[in-house]
Amino acid sequence: MEAETSRKGKARIAILIEEMDSIHSANKLYWERKAPSRGARARYQRRQDRLEEVRSELAELTGVGKRGPDKALEYRAVMSSTAQSI
Repeated sequence: MEAETSRKGKARIAILIEEMDSIHSANKLYWERKAPSRGARARYQRRQDRLEEVRSELAELTGVGKRGPDKALEYRAVMSSTAQSI
């Protein structure tokens, strides 16, 4: 049972990492615009809100506290090793 939970947890982490990558790509396009429209700004804000939710869920799943200056390297190491093991 624990192995299945671990497998499901790793799968969820992989999905969340992919979602973060997608959000980062969309945000990059947003920042490349000279003058984003009102709708684009609203979508950007929704992405930022979702990004915070994803980061919180990843912190819970990995046991690493929310990202901060002191946790950034630990967080990246956990995410990297998890992504490679899937």
